[in-house]
This record gives sequence, structure tokens and C-alpha cells, in this order.
Amino acid sequence: MKFSLVAALISVYVPFAGATVMDKLLTFSNDRTSITSDLDVTLDVKGVVQGMSYISNDGGVKTEKDFSLADLSSKNGAILEAQQGVNAVTLSGSINSQAGNGALVVHFIYNGLSGEYHTCNVNVQRNSSGVWEAINAYTNQPVTAAKIQTYSIGIQTIEGICP
Repeated sequence: MKFSLVAALISVYVPFAGATVMDKLLTFSNDRTSITSDLDVTLDVKGVVQGMSYISNDGGVKTEKDFSLADLSSKNGAILEAQQGVNAVTLSGSINSQAGNGALVVHFIYNGLSGEYHTCNVNVQRNSSGVWEAINAYTNQPVTAAKIQTYSIGIQTIEGICP
């Protein structure tokens, strides 16, 4: 009888322990399709950053990619967008939950023929309401939208986060 009671308590406790909350940082769009993607900070129930989620919406069909803080700080970062075997947009950096801030770098394919990448910096911070937000690193202003501007052989810029 003790075993079934313990098992019942564990089955109730585990989903709660893994519960997460997300603060939306940015909504990505592009100049070629109607697909939008939300970049969220994923928090545990105590508000500690666990990683990030990138949730794409293509006409009501949603796909989600989840990234840990270790993924973000790894050599290649987190792959947000890939096409034809090319990592088109990646994200790297770090977030410090205790300090309430972080620094991210968005890498994007500028020239698909030569393999040239460009980067833009984005800061994140916990605001006075306790909600995480993206900050344009060049203007020091909050930003909620990033539009990928393409051209024939790559991504020209990402409006909202690039200078």
C-alpha cells in the first residue's frame, strides 16, 4: 500500500516540478512568407531561466524548438532557422537569471554563395515588472519584433535588432 501511495504522489509532483512559464522576447517575421516565430525565455516555476523556445506558426501549424542555456553557450549555439543544409539563423550567448540580464548574438547567413555570416547583438533583461524583454543592443531600447530582410543569396539584415 505504501508503494502505490508513493507512486501516486510522484505522478502528481513530477508534472508540477517540470512546469514552465515563458516570457516572449521577440516575434520574428520575414519578407518572403507569412510564417512568424516567437522567441521566448523559458522559466521554471521559481522564475529561473532554463533556456529558450522558438515557436513557429505556419498558417496555424506550430512547431517548437527548445534550447537549454548550455545549447546557447555552445560553440554553434542554437539553430533557429535552417534551409537546404545551411544554418540560416543561429543564436548564441548567455543569460544570468540572478543578475536579470544576458547578452545574445544572432548569426545569419549574409551570402549563401561564399558562406559569409553577419551578426547582431541583442541584450535581454528582466524589467521592473519581473518580465524578461529583448533590448536592441545598439539603441538600448526594448524591441518586440524582428523582421528578416532577404535578398537573392542570403539575409540582408534583421530589422529591429541589427543596426
